[in-house]
Amino acid sequence: MNPALLIAVPLLAAFIAVMVMKIDKVLLSLAVLFNLVYTVYNAIIYTNPIIYTIGNFKPPFGISLVVDGYSLVGVILLNVVFALMVFLSFKLIGKYAVVLLVSLAALNGIILTGDLFNLFVFM
Repeated sequence: MNPALLIAVPLLAAFIAVMVMKIDKVLLSLAVLFNLVYTVYNAIIYTNPIIYTIGNFKPPFGISLVVDGYSLVGVILLNVVFALMVFLSFKLIGKYAVVLLVSLAALNGIILTGDLFNLFVFM
C-alpha cells in the first residue's frame, strides 16, 4: 500500500482541473472513486501497520505517513462520506470542484500523517 497516492491523486486532479476547467467535475468524480476503491482495497488486504517514509528521510526530517488500524478506519470513513457528499450533490458543486479536490487531499493527509509539522501543513 502506498498511502501517498491518497494525497497525490486528488492534488494532481486539482492541478489538471485548474488548467482545463471544463473537466473539473469529471476529475473530481474520478479522484473520489479512486480514493474510495483504493481505501476499500487496502482495508481488505491490510495485515500489519505500515509507516511509509517519503524520500527515505527519517521522521524528524522527512514526511512519514502511518497506516494502522485506526487511521485506516478513519480514511475509509472519510472517503465514503466524501463520496456520498459529492455524488448526492453533484449538480450543486458548480465551480467548487478544485476546492473539494484539495480538501480531499488535505483531509486524507491529516488522518495519515505521522508528525505534528505535517499535520500543520495539511491543515
